[in-house]
Amino acid sequence: MTTLLDHKMSVQEAIDQPRIFARSYVLEGRRTVPAAVIKGLLALGHLPKRAPNPLGTAQAIWTDRKRGLLRGGADPRRDGIAMGY
Repeated sequence: MTTLLDHKMSVQEAIDQPRIFARSYVLEGRRTVPAAVIKGLLALGHLPKRAPNPLGTAQAIWTDRKRGLLRGGADPRRDGIAMGY
């Protein structure tokens, strides 16, 4: 949600972003997380590591009530589709 509101990304752009998940004291990141981000997390004392498998999936629909539009996005790394009516 923060990528949509704070960074003005579309639904699809937000879904396409690299993901990091907290697993206890370890931060598992997808292979698409830039090396500089991993290095920065290490410098802050975190324990980042590359996730062995893809993490999570997402499909979303943003409802723009003012314009009467539905804007959807789906994770291209997994099976799925965003559908609305």
